[in-house]
Amino acid sequence: MKDSLCAAPIAFETLIEYWLGELPLPETERIDEHIVQCGQCAARLGEIVALSQAIRDVFRKGDILVILTPNFLERLISRGIQVRQYRCPLNGSVACTVTPEDELLVGRFEVPLAGVTRVDILSRRSCDDAEHRLSDIPFDAQSNEIVVAPSLARMQRLPSHDHFVRLVAVEGETERVLGEYTLHHTAHA
Repeated sequence: MKDSLCAAPIAFETLIEYWLGELPLPETERIDEHIVQCGQCAARLGEIVALSQAIRDVFRKGDILVILTPNFLERLISRGIQVRQYRCPLNGSVACTVTPEDELLVGRFEVPLAGVTRVDILSRRSCDDAEHRLSDIPFDAQSNEIVVAPSLARMQRLPSHDHFVRLVAVEGETERVLGEYTLHHTAHA
């Protein structure tokens, strides 16, 4: 393996696709050969591997809130992740809970997203009444849903409460409510 500077470094995005197994076989084989010979690209791939492991560790512990795409959620389910999910209809409500056996808790909010370029989430829990805003969340406009995975660890500690969520389209200085939702959370005994 050469430690000198790479004459044709592999793009970071391509290394990520390689690591995720998303490249066609000929491209994968080309990168396999390159990585074996190139210390610089092998080191960058090592950084991606370390970062992905750190993200997995934080995600598995349930310490963070994550916005997912429906496709990514389906991939997690197909890999055997124990997901408790609740679908909330547009301007509707749902009863929900979380148990110690759950590995991931997901709220799926039905919302019309055609023509929307930015979505913010405003949320408030009746148990603490502080409003929180997540700005410019990622979303797939064609899915017509926002998929939210809250901190599992935090949700397992919260008492029974109502959680109010508003999805807002932001266009410059103007905001438009896309949908309002209520989650009636019952603490696990």
